[in-house]
Amino acid sequence: MINSDGRAESGAAAPPDIRLPRLPAPMERPRIPVIAAVVPVVFAGVVFLVTGSTLALLFAFLGPLIALGATADAILLQRRRLSKAAGILDREIASARERIHAAHSFERVERFGTAIDVHA
Repeated sequence: MINSDGRAESGAAAPPDIRLPRLPAPMERPRIPVIAAVVPVVFAGVVFLVTGSTLALLFAFLGPLIALGATADAILLQRRRLSKAAGILDREIASARERIHAAHSFERVERFGTAIDVHA
């Protein structure tokens, strides 16, 4: 409604509070555990030199293989977390859009009620 000053009354209800979602924190790239890959190779080399067993050389492959497996697992886990965070962000954005549309509808009603009819 309009006051005698020509301004809208301040007694109108406030529009809904709109909070925009925050972006998820960037994820660090998984690192290859170099020390965990090198130590078994060195140890297997020492065991081979001491014992002469070629079976010890087989264990030399085990360290790097486990390190690569751990890195691959970390990458897959990171992708799952990123996908989940993207889904949550999408839902929060959709909710914010609905609140913005509601606020626009509220403001249109308020402005229409306070507009001066120039044709009258």
